[in-house]
Amino acid sequence: MHKILGRDPAIFLAVIAAAIKLIAAFFIDLTADRQAVLNTVAAAAVGAAVASVARKEG
Repeated sequence: MHKILGRDPAIFLAVIAAAIKLIAAFFIDLTADRQAVLNTVAAAAVGAAVASVARKEG
């Protein structure tokens, strides 16, 4: 498994998901669908970052 900044990508996704839920709970009214879209975008971004790191490491 390739790592980003020395960390497993799943850690970044968990932190992002938790942040989205906290923001939705206390600051912005986000529906469950919008939260899912934001989490999907985050997963795609982390996936692209992992692919980039994997390509550089060869």
